[in-house]
Amino acid sequence: MLPARLTRRLLWPLLRGLASTAARHGLREPLLQRRCAAATSSQHASGLRHGLPLGPTATAGHEGRDDMEEHFLFPEYVPEPEPESAPTVEGQLRQLHQRQEEEERQKLQRREERRQQKLRARLRPHPRAPGRGGPPGGEENSSPSAKSRTVLRDVRLISAKTGYGVEELISALQRSWRYRGDVYLVGATNAGKSTLFNTLLESDYCIAKGAEAIDRATISSWPGTTLNLLKFPICNPTPYRMFERGKRLKKYATEAEEDLSQLERKQLNLLKKHGYVVGRVGRTFLYSEEQKNEAAFEFDADSLAYDMENEPVMVTDKSTKKVELTPEDVKDAHWFYDTPGITKENCILKLLTEKEVNIVLPTHSIIPRTFVLKPGMVLFLGALGRIDFLQGSQSAWFTVVASNFLPVHITSLEKADAIYQKHAGDILLKVPMGGKERMAEFPPLVAEDITLEEGLGKPEAVADIKFSSAGWVAVTPQFKDRLHLRGYTPQGTVLTVRPPLLPHIVNIKGERIKGTVAYKTKKLPSLVCNLQKKKNR
Repeated sequence: MLPARLTRRLLWPLLRGLASTAARHGLREPLLQRRCAAATSSQHASGLRHGLPLGPTATAGHEGRDDMEEHFLFPEYVPEPEPESAPTVEGQLRQLHQRQEEEERQKLQRREERRQQKLRARLRPHPRAPGRGGPPGGEENSSPSAKSRTVLRDVRLISAKTGYGVEELISALQRSWRYRGDVYLVGATNAGKSTLFNTLLESDYCIAKGAEAIDRATISSWPGTTLNLLKFPICNPTPYRMFERGKRLKKYATEAEEDLSQLERKQLNLLKKHGYVVGRVGRTFLYSEEQKNEAAFEFDADSLAYDMENEPVMVTDKSTKKVELTPEDVKDAHWFYDTPGITKENCILKLLTEKEVNIVLPTHSIIPRTFVLKPGMVLFLGALGRIDFLQGSQSAWFTVVASNFLPVHITSLEKADAIYQKHAGDILLKVPMGGKERMAEFPPLVAEDITLEEGLGKPEAVADIKFSSAGWVAVTPQFKDRLHLRGYTPQGTVLTVRPPLLPHIVNIKGERIKGTVAYKTKKLPSLVCNLQKKKNR
């Protein structure tokens, strides 16, 4: 056996050759270190057997060289895998059932996303829509200035009352607008701006202290209740806040119904009973402990019920605010403003009294009412609108989307004028109300002929006939049939024919009621966003 010193001298060129080869072939450094350590340990063992001292004597002639540093590698402890128990039939069936439920949930979610995309596309105004053409009497400006163009960034489907889509709206605002300036909430009277303002006030879009320091907006069914500019400071969406908000939303998405508080479950069950779309609106950052006890569903579920007998019950406002914003809290802040509603000149609400407005404007979830009409029949929407079915080879479905308190009356074309003269202002047509005296000052109905193109041969609406703010009627031919209609609306208001907003709304109808032209309504399934039905066991 060779001495240790001679062994090192003989092996050193070989080790250097291995290092250069490893560098050429891209071998990793840890592999080379392990080989050098193995060679060094064998050399030390040889020296011990010959009684040679370690340390300076063993490394003579190699001081100061980095490549001769000793490396001690300890083997990692790798526990032996535990023997897997044989899968039982019950366990396999449970896993299969859970996998099927997850696939069904993902399928429904994708279907809902596609449905939302189609609906959002229908809500976008067409460049050639009425009122959006070029200047009268001249050619269209091919390069309008940036100030003259109205840029539509996005369209979102939300319910400020139930919170559906509000978190997605907040995320879209934080991504697109960020913190570049103030934000103004603009819209027609009674469009729900104040309700949305209150919902955003309790969300991540407002600073945490602002939710406790600022009073909520007044909610009323009468238009024009917001007389001043209400505002709250917008929360700056810094990367840290966005990261924490994303974690909260992911946590919400993994929670199940049994994880909610008792109050939240009670309100959620009421909403699910009536088939509402619901979303949870929460806060990531809280200013005080009181905010932790607030439910994620900030609305009164009873006011959204289908009950026709009771008046809607509004949520009682919070007590007087005890927290005040300091100048430091709002220094260089950007604000979110709730503006008074815009009253349109041709809006039907301008012709109604306060009591009539409460009937026309929906305060409950709208139940679509479907009727099948033959040519020669007439549909009355209260005394505010009328549709005459003049010509068509087959019957057609007419689905009314309006307040549930606004009555629908079906009659023949021969009796229509007499019924209007006799019952307008009376209990049968309900709105307007006040008898002959009220109808004497109410504008007469003005007719407009409507021709709808051939249907698609399947139950899908071809057009919506809109009666200003009173609602609309979706027309669905049973076959490929061209329909000739005549619509009536009060003088001074506008009757609009547009592409169908909900083309498949006729499918909501149930069985036909015997001896009538009306259909029963189906009970719609509820939709709760970012909440699982049950936890997987």
